[in-house]
Amino acid sequence: MESYTLFEYFHNELANWKGFGADKDEHISILEDIGYKVGISLCENMCKDRPRFKEEVDVLRFLCRDFWELCFRRSANSLKTDNAGTYVIQDSEFRTLTALSSGKQFLTDAPKFLAYPCGLLRGALFALTLNAHVTVEVTQIPAAKFKIDILRK
Repeated sequence: MESYTLFEYFHNELANWKGFGADKDEHISILEDIGYKVGISLCENMCKDRPRFKEEVDVLRFLCRDFWELCFRRSANSLKTDNAGTYVIQDSEFRTLTALSSGKQFLTDAPKFLAYPCGLLRGALFALTLNAHVTVEVTQIPAAKFKIDILRK
């Protein structure tokens, strides 16, 4: 059995776990916090022998290629920017959503399955010295569009 399949199973069970309580926002917040902590650890481990990134866009390229590959077993489809601190990462076959059926009724369940990946990205960015706000938009399953707003000091 492939290890990513075990991760997918664990993630799906965690996203559906009733032990978080009835508050949906609290459930999503807990999943994002778990992802944030894991994202920091993963990124620190990946970058310990790597030279520091000089440009912000280099950090995002690393995230789309190497980090995405480690977390989701494939690279993201595209990275776009408005050159003002907002980046959009698009993945047309986001692996976390492939387990969900493609019907419109499953779009309401998508946020709890995407809170952990948003936390992963936010944690990785923090480990690479970028403070960011990460949101995700899903209009058709399994495609996902992650919007990253870099927070300036």
